Amino acid sequence: MDHHCPWINNCVGLSNQKLFILFLVYTCASAVFTLVLLAGSAFYWLWSQKNWSDAPPPGSASLICTGMVAVECFAAVLFVSDFLQEQVESIQMNSTLVETYQRTHGTRSTFYNHFVAVFGASWWTWPLPYPSAPPPDYTEPAIADDPYGELSQEDTSVIDDNSSLGIAGEESEEAAMGSEPPFAPFPPAADGPRGARARHRYTTPPAEPD
Repeated sequence: MDHHCPWINNCVGLSNQKLFILFLVYTCASAVFTLVLLAGSAFYWLWSQKNWSDAPPPGSASLICTGMVAVECFAAVLFVSDFLQEQVESIQMNSTLVETYQRTHGTRSTFYNHFVAVFGASWWTWPLPYPSAPPPDYTEPAIADDPYGELSQEDTSVIDDNSSLGIAGEESEEAAMGSEPPFAPFPPAADGPRGARARHRYTTPPAEPD
């Protein structure tokens, strides 16, 4: 299950997710088409008036109705577009809304494979409002999300390269300063050759000049 929708008074899952997405797409398209019709009618009325002084003003009822319809359509476009974006992200990440709160997701593949799992393999059935998805795979495991984000192989290689460059820079800086770095004011807690050398610097301060 993805979520429960009060609009359709039903839960949205894999068996009817395609119908819900088409409902959002056609609702948004209808609202945009209505706004285009309203804008076209307004421009047509403005350009059709040859004499503004003799043109009858539009009635208050028509202005109120037109304004209300325009506001409702604009709000519907914004509202439905947000839900549609969430559904697209759900298909892309192969994760339902419930799985998002549980910080899990299904086996991830390409967007096309996830899309076919919801809309079916036949492209001519995609815009038709009837179920065409294949049977769900109830054995698909739920994979925990990575709390640190999913880094690609290129990202990790860049991080490793930057780390190696930083270490090489520190070593070259110490070599330029000489074999014995300056006196350390506090005893370090490190072990190994670097720690032993630092402890020697602390216990043996430099001699004062005569």
